[in-house]
Parts: sequence; structure tokens; C-alpha cells
Amino acid sequence: MTEQDAWALMAAYTNNNALYFLGNILAVWLGFLMASRIAETNGTITIVKLLATTYCLCVAFFMYTGLSAGLAMINDFSWVFSELSKTRGISPISQEIVDFDATIPTIVNGLFVVSIIAFQLIGVWKTPSE
Repeated sequence: MTEQDAWALMAAYTNNNALYFLGNILAVWLGFLMASRIAETNGTITIVKLLATTYCLCVAFFMYTGLSAGLAMINDFSWVFSELSKTRGISPISQEIVDFDATIPTIVNGLFVVSIIAFQLIGVWKTPSE
């Protein structure tokens, strides 16, 4: 595999991951819509709240998985570029991927998903007078 092959493969994966992220955004929007409707309706039965909670938790899992997959992809290609650098020179941008540290993006992804699920579940479980 050449460096150019790795970049082409990385671009294809990134496009696929972007489509998955757009699907997650739609699912998150639907979760907020459900939470809003439940919050506006007096006397929503508990099973509806439980189903909405289950849906929102599943979407949060899918969202975090998708965001983590992007970071895992960078980590995987970091290894590829690192191996390529042992036999030939690599471009400076490929070297930046080799040197990439995913600690901060992983924390930010977690905070992002936790904030989404917190807002959704507050809407689902708050009492109408709040």
C-alpha cells in the first residue's frame, strides 16, 4: 500500500462516517422532538416515557460510537502511515496523523453526547409545572 492508497481509503471511510453522522443528527432531532412533546403533554403515561428514554439512550450510544469510529479510523491510519514511514518518506500531513493524540477529542465527544442525552431526558422526565 502506498501513501496515496492510504489517503484514498481514508477519504472513502470518512465519507461513509459522515453519512452515518447525518443519520445520527436526524435521530437526535427526533429524540428532542419526542422529549418536547412529552414535556408539553400533561399526564403522559410512564411506558411512553420509558420508551422515549430507551430511544434516546440508544441514539446516544450510536452517536458516541460513530464519533469514536472517526477517532479510531485516525488511530488506524496513524499505524499505517507509521509503517509506511519505516520504508519510505511520508508527507508532513501524514506525519501529523502519526503524531495525533485523541485524548481531548474523546473527552469532547463524551461531553457532547452526555449533554444531548441530559437535555433529552430532562424533557422526558420533568413534571409539567417545572
